[in-house]
Amino acid sequence: KEKLNELYHLKIENNQLQSLLNLSAPPASKKVAARIIIDSSNFASLNFFIDVGSEDEVKVNNPVFNDSGLIGRIISVSDNTSEVLLITDIKSSLPVLSTETNINFFVAGNNKGLEIKHIENSGVLNDAEVILTTSSSGYFKEGIVVGRVNKSDDKTYIIPTASKNDSIFVKVLVYNYRKNQPKF
Repeated sequence: KEKLNELYHLKIENNQLQSLLNLSAPPASKKVAARIIIDSSNFASLNFFIDVGSEDEVKVNNPVFNDSGLIGRIISVSDNTSEVLLITDIKSSLPVLSTETNINFFVAGNNKGLEIKHIENSGVLNDAEVILTTSSSGYFKEGIVVGRVNKSDDKTYIIPTASKNDSIFVKVLVYNYRKNQPKF
């Protein structure tokens, strides 16, 4: 168990160093650069559209990054465009893992940031603790940095490492999933 903890902490340290080098993305079959072409966040939704699609092998649930980290995932794909749901959108929910306290829970968007869900006592999380994706949904690779724990007064919440503000270009990670995509 001690050896696993050491490996786990080395993995976390590796993720943090990769992030400093702007290489925070996990291994992917393909990395596709894209431009934001329609930003509907000024309207009724936080979603936006990018100029890559199925012709670029982009698939539903592929994670989307900007220079600062994970900002969303693909929710619909056409030949040359894709729609991106921000992780901070109220319709977004991600399975995550805390790096220091080793607790699995979910984060859900609230249109401003990330709320902690499905955890009995969020107070057990350490302030500034890094939060990573897990592969439990089968759609995201494990180890993608989502944000950091923030404790203020009697509230505990997650501050995302990235926001869409001022993003013009994004990166989509394309990889094969452990599970088939759901049909909606």
